[in-house]
Amino acid sequence: MVDPVWGEIVREKPSPGVKCCFACCPCCMVGCRTPEAQRAWRRFLLSVAFLLSVVQVLILIVTIILDGGFVSYEMNPMLGPHYHRLDAAGAKNAAKIARGEVWRLASATMLHAGWIHLVGNVLVQIRAGVQLEFIWGTPVQHRKGCMGSAQRVSTSRVTNVIMLVLMHRRTTISVYQDQVGIKMING
Repeated sequence: MVDPVWGEIVREKPSPGVKCCFACCPCCMVGCRTPEAQRAWRRFLLSVAFLLSVVQVLILIVTIILDGGFVSYEMNPMLGPHYHRLDAAGAKNAAKIARGEVWRLASATMLHAGWIHLVGNVLVQIRAGVQLEFIWGTPVQHRKGCMGSAQRVSTSRVTNVIMLVLMHRRTTISVYQDQVGIKMING
């Protein structure tokens, strides 16, 4: 069994349970006694994907504290703060982005509706993100995350571009392959 971050685990005829454990969390199989295992742990703990996960947990804690605690399950079934607090913290809001708050494209990737949303995202981010970061390199993997946030602002990129052009006449639009870039001109 081989993982790009954690290396190779040699076992004679691993059971299905061991294979599943390795696929989900290879860190449980590596230990930390050998120099290779220590290097793997260092790579994992210092990866941008892991560090961003820690920051995302801290941001959710601060957002919940600033909101005065959890709201009721009926208001937020994800076990988190009120959605008004998330909007104030920089959640994705297409109308505000169209009015020039483009920083929301990046800040939205750090916010989560609650603990259920955060745990699901962080598990995938840590398992897949660290591997992709190791294979592709840090900048490529995180640039794709910001591009994905930009693409989800509206259901149609064409509608998004038209809306921005109509609202801001001094906008330049560049199309490269399947990505649409929008640049606001100050002045």
